[in-house]
Amino acid sequence: MAHTFRWTLASLLITGCISGLPSGLTVLTTIPPSPPPKPLPSANPNARPLPGPLLRPMPLSSPWPLRIPTIPPVRIDPVVLPTGKPAWRSEVVPPNTPASPTPLATATPSASPSPSGTPTPTARPPEGPSGPIDLLRLDGQGNEQPADWQEPIGPDWLQHGVWLITDSFWRLPVFTGPRYAMRRYSGSTFGADGRVPNLYEVSFRIKPTVMEGRITVAPYFLDATHYCLVQLDLMNRNVSLWEVNGGTPTSGNQGTVDLSQAHRGWRPLPAPDADGSYTVRTRVNGAWHSLAVWVGSTWIDTPKVDSVDDRPHSVAIRTSGSAQDVLGVRVEGYTDPNQAR
Repeated sequence: MAHTFRWTLASLLITGCISGLPSGLTVLTTIPPSPPPKPLPSANPNARPLPGPLLRPMPLSSPWPLRIPTIPPVRIDPVVLPTGKPAWRSEVVPPNTPASPTPLATATPSASPSPSGTPTPTARPPEGPSGPIDLLRLDGQGNEQPADWQEPIGPDWLQHGVWLITDSFWRLPVFTGPRYAMRRYSGSTFGADGRVPNLYEVSFRIKPTVMEGRITVAPYFLDATHYCLVQLDLMNRNVSLWEVNGGTPTSGNQGTVDLSQAHRGWRPLPAPDADGSYTVRTRVNGAWHSLAVWVGSTWIDTPKVDSVDDRPHSVAIRTSGSAQDVLGVRVEGYTDPNQAR
């Protein structure tokens, strides 16, 4: 009985204390966790639950690490088009290579732009083991012609006559009228019937006795109506390049192509050498179909001529009657197209 009384009294005291708490205070009790939600019924009774998260953090020890490729830097260099206008060329810079701009070409004759497919001429390459070979032997007595130079077979407008040679010059005949006189090399230095190499340089040294008329040489000669020539106009003081493809003294522009006008225009005639002579130097490149022309040390032009190829050909001199003396003709053969440019 005593124990029952004590428990009852304790219950009343606790109830009284709780009921006597100030308003606004609440006794905190522990709330049991809610049960997990039941999955929604699926329309497909055989459906399986979805896998875990689609994006999982990749551990550092993963056998498939993410690799980002290294992109090398790119530099943009100025270049010069054949038209002379600057363009831009992007180029990947190799690793550990400083990206330095390429300098523009200098405005010198040797760096002038070339037509498409034609290289810019360079300085004279080293001479071959034997050096240039003289094709004109000045050992006559003034009453004979060079044995290795002959008049080509041609039409009736060719001016015939003797080209006399002495021990110091080969004198061209003087005549008037719409006619040409020609002499082609026909010796056997490089091949039969005057054939010269496909890659070579030929130099003509000619001295006019009076500063009038034209000096005309053919660094590439097939026959009397098919050849390429360099012409020095002594009266108008210009240099021009021509391709003759059937032209005659009276045909005008028919059968001829003005290579200078088609490419760079007629060029001013440089001053003669100290003795009054002119040296016309031409590199003939049958592999690249080009002619690189100098007068003295001045570069004139490098036109691309499709007809210049590896067909058997020679070199020649043409005159229209002006008083001139040929002082020398030399040919040097090359083995690499890069030399004959």
